[in-house]
Amino acid sequence: MFETIFRRRPTIARHEQGPMAEERRRYLAHLAEGGTSPSYLYQKAEYVYWVARMLKLTPGLRLSPAEIDAAAERWAYRDRPRQFQTRGPRGPRRLFRMVAREWLRFL
Repeated sequence: MFETIFRRRPTIARHEQGPMAEERRRYLAHLAEGGTSPSYLYQKAEYVYWVARMLKLTPGLRLSPAEIDAAAERWAYRDRPRQFQTRGPRGPRRLFRMVAREWLRFL
């Protein structure tokens, strides 16, 4: 699945070796089957990778909405990689929270 979303081999490897890779792969395949556009699929793939990483997800881990919100705040104000830098934190915080909740519901 990651090979169909990303072109660069190091990016594909990062996603394949990242936390919860199989769970992320299944979610992205589900989105692709549902007709998600390639550009939105790319964005979702990046966000679910960072959600898994920032929340230190492991199979079976249960999180409260407050824990997701706290991670979204850290993401928006401190921990975002350069490619996610935008004018302000509001959009990235909201998108991180939305993607995290959607993916965790899927799981």
